[in-house]
Amino acid sequence: MQQGVSTRAHRLSGSSTSCLFVGVVAVTTGAFSCRQFLLNALSRPARRRLVTKPTLDMSTVATFGGGNGVTVPSRESPSTAVMIFLHGLGDSGVNWAPTFPLPPTPYMETVLPNADDQPVTINNGFRSPSWFDLRGLDEDADEDEDGIDRAVGRIDRIVENQVRLGVPEHRIVVGGFSQGGALALSYGLRTERKLAGIVALSAWLPLRGKYPAACSHASKDLDIFMGHGTADQVITHSYARKSADLLQQMGRKVSFHSYPGLTHSASAAELDDWGSFLSRVVPRE
Repeated sequence: MQQGVSTRAHRLSGSSTSCLFVGVVAVTTGAFSCRQFLLNALSRPARRRLVTKPTLDMSTVATFGGGNGVTVPSRESPSTAVMIFLHGLGDSGVNWAPTFPLPPTPYMETVLPNADDQPVTINNGFRSPSWFDLRGLDEDADEDEDGIDRAVGRIDRIVENQVRLGVPEHRIVVGGFSQGGALALSYGLRTERKLAGIVALSAWLPLRGKYPAACSHASKDLDIFMGHGTADQVITHSYARKSADLLQQMGRKVSFHSYPGLTHSASAAELDDWGSFLSRVVPRE
């Protein structure tokens, strides 16, 4: 396939890189300046490309009932697996596009949906691309249960479309960064689809009190990859570790990877581990 970027429109059914939040309203008060600094930190992965290779034939996606996004085709044709990857708060799918496909899985297509704009509490109520409302970033923060439920349904529509296109459920991985990773974990635990795996980078498990009652039967066999930096001051390493511990206590298969000195971002080492995980759960056919 010729390298380059195109915008070929096509339809998917159902409804994203690198940051929890990108756009911040500039104010001068001290308290809000601290919050602005925190939210700016959430955008670092979007601003610092992890991969600089040309994107292959990136296509515009119109998703039934789920907004827009992009797809990155596999390097090998036809593709035999799909990665659905969800960006963080304030970001868009296109910012992750240069990362894919990961080197170990050239046979994998990547779907990068975009979250809709909505008011976000931690952004003082201003609108931003967000999968659900975020009311705080600590373990005891109030959570948007209804919004998470809606987002889970939205991701299921995207997965359903891939199945309709002929991709077996066991060849589909759902993942995400930060808020997107939190949504990926939520979806993976609840869906009755027998997915290949879940990837959660710099993320946490929302609504922990709902589990294990909310776990689907299918999720007991789900492979989960979690990666987190030890220097993350946005979603702390200890918060992510507690999420992984809870998943393991519920009998879920979790591989938790710590990256010394890494902040709320991704790294080459993490990408390598992630790629190895993908090649294991969706090997070449």
